[in-house]
Amino acid sequence: MDYLISHIADFDPSAERIDIGPISSSDICERYMISKTHLKRLMNKASSMGSLGMEQRAGKNHLWLSQGFIREYWSYQAEKFAIIDQAFAQTIATDEPVTQTRATLSA
Repeated sequence: MDYLISHIADFDPSAERIDIGPISSSDICERYMISKTHLKRLMNKASSMGSLGMEQRAGKNHLWLSQGFIREYWSYQAEKFAIIDQAFAQTIATDEPVTQTRATLSA
């Protein structure tokens, strides 16, 4: 998801779909160490859910992401950062200083 979201160049909040351009399946497979068959399964599942799809433009397949997919990603990120923020706040609220270093953790 992060990889796909990182390819958004222009975001129009009123658009149903956001074109992220051509994406290389070989690059994705290599980067995430998955087979092309597995990537195809994942893409087909996401496509059947309406989260993403392909359009032919200027002789290349352009991938698009749905507004729902992007909003779901944002919600996930917001929730994750809220948990991190809460954990950080609880950590600094204690009287005990955090003094462990990498060396003391591995001992």
